[in-house]
Amino acid sequence: MNVDAVVLAGGFGTRLRPLTWDTPKPLVPILGRPLLEWVIRGLPDDVVHVYLAAGFSSEKLERYVECNPLPRRLRLRVEPRPLDTAGAIKFACRDSTADAFIVFNGDVISSLNVREMLRFHREHDGIATVALYPVPEDEVSRFGVVELDGEDRIRRFVEKPDPEEAPSNLINAGAYVLDREVLDYIPEGRPVSIEREVFPRLAEEGLLYGFRFEGYWIDVGLPETYLEAHRMLMDHECSDRALVGVRSDGATLRDPVVIDPMSELRGSTIGPYVYVGGRVRIGGSVIENSVILADARVENAEIRDSIVAERCRVRDAELDGCVLGHDAEVEGCTLRSVRVAPGKEVSEDLEDRWVI
Repeated sequence: MNVDAVVLAGGFGTRLRPLTWDTPKPLVPILGRPLLEWVIRGLPDDVVHVYLAAGFSSEKLERYVECNPLPRRLRLRVEPRPLDTAGAIKFACRDSTADAFIVFNGDVISSLNVREMLRFHREHDGIATVALYPVPEDEVSRFGVVELDGEDRIRRFVEKPDPEEAPSNLINAGAYVLDREVLDYIPEGRPVSIEREVFPRLAEEGLLYGFRFEGYWIDVGLPETYLEAHRMLMDHECSDRALVGVRSDGATLRDPVVIDPMSELRGSTIGPYVYVGGRVRIGGSVIENSVILADARVENAEIRDSIVAERCRVRDAELDGCVLGHDAEVEGCTLRSVRVAPGKEVSEDLEDRWVI
């Protein structure tokens, strides 16, 4: 079976701003690698083409595709108008000759074994397979869950059920295997949702299966889940200490970094090319964490549950639950739940607001 991949990256990443202010969401860095590379890292070697279905283009995205560092052919497909998920898939692979497609939501990182999912798909008689992830039973009302029969065929989808009425605790994990035939189920000329239109029809016809997996799953769409993604990947994926260094206090350092010995770092990801000087605390407690991205400089500051983007400068300040866009400067103040746009300077106490 000839297989290509499609990554759905049509959103503007507004919930992650200011990290996505002028950086496309697929290129937002996590542990020094673009989010896109974490999403597709488990693809089998025989998947040659990866189609990036985007809602807009940008110089950064085009440059990344042109100078593609991946061992695959990356092709950018920009929708002429919003086509929703199914429409985006059909548009992205319109000139592909593949027999099937592996489709990923572009902001989901998980422990899904793509090879096992492909094997499962080939062993069943459907034309589409959905990856399913179990959530705690008391959280099913936050998601849509599926009902399976005894052969792992999806019978129906139930949107945000009460826990006592839920047919399962299995949610759509945002990864699919679709035979080429599925494209015929997607109408031309209008937006089409694969979740709300195509999958229910396939389920009614008995052609949709569910592949269950466990481990971890996270939607990297919010600052708090962006922080969580760093911790999760360090716990599960980054056993290669040539890439990162882990201190006894739980801090993750990506060399080269300069850390003053008086600084206290706990449960955070730092670097590379970061300078931390003076009596600096990054992470207020074991359960709190922060991410300090490349070439930032932090001096005499307390930073908790915050994201400090590339080339930022933080001096004599306290950050709590903040996100600083690249090249921002914060000095001599306390910020709580503040988001600072790239390149902006802040020197007064602020809370619960944007600095644009």
